[in-house]
Amino acid sequence: MNKEELGRALEILDLMVRVETVVARFYRACAAKWEKDSAYWLGLAAEEDGHAGMVLKMRSLVAARPELYSLSRTTDPEYYRSFIAWIEANTEEVEHEGSEKDKAVKAALEIENSVYENKLQGLFTTSDKEFEALVAEIIAQTRRHCAMVKAKAGNLIK
Repeated sequence: MNKEELGRALEILDLMVRVETVVARFYRACAAKWEKDSAYWLGLAAEEDGHAGMVLKMRSLVAARPELYSLSRTTDPEYYRSFIAWIEANTEEVEHEGSEKDKAVKAALEIENSVYENKLQGLFTTSDKEFEALVAEIIAQTRRHCAMVKAKAGNLIK
């Protein structure tokens, strides 16, 4: 990976950490607003915090040994910035504007159904098994989150 490609890769990974952080904040806002369901929302938030830590680890792996990695496809950082802005707007609505529970649940479904974490899979080509294991774990947890949100949606909207 050349210096320019490394810079792009690290920028994307930094944005991915930011996505995980703002998703966790959204789930915490939902927990604070709807205390009856707080354990559910806080569980999701904790896993998003874990994802942020995993992406930070991935970033450190790439930064330490860039020769082991190459970007497999071009990813526009603006995609991540737009996604972050959308999540932050939904969080502000939950925190300050009296968002309805059904709208928040729909936003959670959109977050978990987003292609964001799918962009992670195949973004890098590497033989680093630790990196690949981190990617696989984030994707597996996101699939579980999606199933959890879908299963819980009917109960949360009541």
